[in-house]
Amino acid sequence: MIHATTDGRTPTAIDRVVHGPLPVRADRHAVERLMRIPTSVQWRPPIPGLPAAFTVRATACVEGACGPVTGRTVLLHEHVLPVLALTAEPGAFFDPDTGIYGLGHGIFRTDEEVVQRFPRDHRWWKYPGNFQFRGRAWERSAQAELFDGRGTPIWSGPVKLRINGNNTRGFPQHALRMRLPQTSVAWCGEARGIGHRVLVLRAGGNDQADSFLRDVVQHRLCSALPFHTSGARAVVVYLNGAYWGLHHLRERIDARELARRHGGDADAYTVLEDRLLLYDGDQAEVKRFERMITMAERWDPNGRSYADSLERRMDVDGFLSYMAAQIILGNLDWPGQNVKYWRWTGPADTLGAPRDGRWRFMMGDSDMGLGYAGPVTTDVFLHVERHQGPVAQLYKAILRSPAIRQRSRTIVLDMLQGDLSDRAMVAAIDAGAAELAPEMTQHVARWRRPSSVSEWTRKVEELRSFARLRGEVVRTQLDRHLPAH
Repeated sequence: MIHATTDGRTPTAIDRVVHGPLPVRADRHAVERLMRIPTSVQWRPPIPGLPAAFTVRATACVEGACGPVTGRTVLLHEHVLPVLALTAEPGAFFDPDTGIYGLGHGIFRTDEEVVQRFPRDHRWWKYPGNFQFRGRAWERSAQAELFDGRGTPIWSGPVKLRINGNNTRGFPQHALRMRLPQTSVAWCGEARGIGHRVLVLRAGGNDQADSFLRDVVQHRLCSALPFHTSGARAVVVYLNGAYWGLHHLRERIDARELARRHGGDADAYTVLEDRLLLYDGDQAEVKRFERMITMAERWDPNGRSYADSLERRMDVDGFLSYMAAQIILGNLDWPGQNVKYWRWTGPADTLGAPRDGRWRFMMGDSDMGLGYAGPVTTDVFLHVERHQGPVAQLYKAILRSPAIRQRSRTIVLDMLQGDLSDRAMVAAIDAGAAELAPEMTQHVARWRRPSSVSEWTRKVEELRSFARLRGEVVRTQLDRHLPAH
């Protein structure tokens, strides 16, 4: 006999028997129960009337022994954006002891560091719900189905999910890291290729309650510049038929992603982050980067060999472009964090970049840029000057060279006229907002963040205002910090 469930559970011989066609309708009781489980101390219940999907899982059982489980989601509402439907055991997300998404009983895990820290730092987003726990032990299996904007199925297969992020783990809508099998799907758009093995379903990051698109817009603006960015694709997510709102499918840039982009073995890429922390690869590369900083600080910047010596060790133009972009975009959650740098440690490619063994940079989270953490007049040149982290050290060291100072100035001015001009920034904001607008009413009803569609519209307009004014501000600051000679 065929047994089936419509709430995400794995069917067993005691579940309903299917004698004929199932009625294609959402399991409203299961959906409402799922959506009303608190996911943060700041969680607010959704507004009724949200769409739901029909999710079914079925298996054949004979004398109590059941075979493989198959499942399918049927969308019952139209969406302009692609839809990613996730089906998982309800307990995988919301069991109070082992579920990854809810508040749960996490606060009783007194052996966990995040629980021990909470009495000393009890800001609401630090509350030790289950979503704060990390690692493979807190990864759960699920089935994912991707549909295009017309509801046509594109791909279906098994995935592994865990909560992703740092402070934003405590926000009501969590980001999910998704491990994939090998697929031929262009998850982040045709231009970003295929073969992704890990993606992140981001939920706006720190910008979750504001414009929901700050980070995505900045990565898109920088996508043609000579450093790595993370591709993005807006999607609507359902979980066990429950409407889970807007997310952005994002590339997670690690050693495996570098290998996907550039070829070679992922083990031959080393990635460092923030204050010289090893992210992927060889620990010995930390010392190599430190030596490069020391060289940049101590060698004569006026000597003819200074720039050449740097160029042999790092992509200087790429680094200057990376720094210029972060300064123009006003990223204040940087450069002490949200920065990664990498190099190929295998045999040097005789054809040159990018597998030539030189250090290169990649753009990290920028959800505190574009005016989130400071006014349009914020002087990020000064912010970097006052910073003592390794990336700031390197930048200040190489700017001692008159030639490199002028090159840096030229790069900033070129960006302000090109990729990061006020016109380009406003156009990117407009495009990002237009992408989300058809779904925003339902998203707001689901998560109550942003608080209303009108509030979201106001926050998007704040981005446009920043973009229109930032160029002239940066030009004035540039003349003060890197004057023309």
